[in-house]
This record gives sequence, C-alpha cells and structure tokens, in this order.
Amino acid sequence: MCKQYEAPNLKSVRSAVKKSLTPINLTYMNTRRNFLFKLAVTAGAPLAITNSLCAQAPPPVKLEETDPLAMALGYREDSTKVDATKYPQHKPEMVCSSCALYQGKAGDASGPCAAVGMKSVAAVGWCSVFAKKPDPVK
Repeated sequence: MCKQYEAPNLKSVRSAVKKSLTPINLTYMNTRRNFLFKLAVTAGAPLAITNSLCAQAPPPVKLEETDPLAMALGYREDSTKVDATKYPQHKPEMVCSSCALYQGKAGDASGPCAAVGMKSVAAVGWCSVFAKKPDPVK
C-alpha cells in the first residue's frame, strides 16, 4: 500500500520557524559576529603596531630668515649679524642654544624651537623672543 501524501500542517511550519528564531540562535549569531569582528581587529593590530613603531618622524623644517614668522621675530641664523640699532636688547652671548625655547641637544648645529612651531633653527642664531635657560639645580 502506498502512503498518501499529506501537506504539512501550517501550524507546524510556523512553530518550526519560530523555534529557529529563538533568542538562543540570535545570541549565537551575535557571538559569531563578535568573534569575527575581534578576529579582524586582532589580525590587523600587529600590522598597525609595526607601522607605528617603524615610522620615523620627519626631520623638522628649517626656519629661513625670509620666513614671515622669522622676519616678525627678527630671527638671524648668526647672532653676530643682528642689527643692534633695531634690537638693542641683543647681547653677543644670547644664542638659540642658550634659550629656554630651544629643544635641540647640546652640541648640535641646529635644533627645533618652540617659539617657531618646532621648526629647526641654528644653534648660533637669535630672535627677539630669547629667554635665557634657567641654571641647573644643584
């Protein structure tokens, strides 16, 4: 005897669909999405860290005497060439390397200066915003 085909009961189909969309299955999908997101972030992190560690800061831009900011501050690359009549406060011992705003290391020919946006200035230069470095604490 052949079994006669029976159409699926609409109620049983609806209950099967509802069961497949239970919060447990949605939680599984959220967990899976979170896992894939974390996997992508974790896979890209070493590359980002390597790039940031290997990247070097570009050398500071040299401040030219013709720069409008340099002209406004009366900057000269050689302190001996400062116009004494225009800048009477200038003294021969006032050089960029002895200024508090100069960020270069001792003995360097040039270094960045905070007064001019960290542009590189000559160690033997001078400008009108000169501020003597404080004496070291003993």
